Amino acid sequence: MDKAELNLLLNKTSDRVEELRGFLWPRKTQKSIRRTWKNLQDPDLWKDHKKLNSINKDKISLETKIQEFDVIETKLTDIKDLINISIELGEIDELGNQNSALVELNAEIDSLETKKYFSRETDPNNAFLDIQSGSGGTEAQDWAEMLYRMYMRWSEDMG
Repeated sequence: MDKAELNLLLNKTSDRVEELRGFLWPRKTQKSIRRTWKNLQDPDLWKDHKKLNSINKDKISLETKIQEFDVIETKLTDIKDLINISIELGEIDELGNQNSALVELNAEIDSLETKKYFSRETDPNNAFLDIQSGSGGTEAQDWAEMLYRMYMRWSEDMG
């Protein structure tokens, strides 16, 4: 991979991180975490366990989002620095390593982008899937069985 292709990949990755920043609003989320932390300090809250668990769950969710974003942002900064150093020193092998690191970082960004689509209140809940063949005879039943196997394999792979 040459320098131009690497810079193009680096710029695309940087753009994706900025898009995530626009969605996550790290500063606003940090303020929410601090506000939640102050709420958790209230002694009266500790009497209502349901409310306490709900607030604590929200705090953990917000902290996880920010930590994941911070890790991605730090990795991107490190990769940029290493690419610049490698270019200055003329180390082509190291540029290949940074290309691999960028590909891995993009996979992490994909994961975080997927999580952003599931950020509503009920998204962490379980779901029920009912597959019925209807009135299509044996072909419809075969198709329903194939769908069932497909979804079962997917759910086993996803944990």
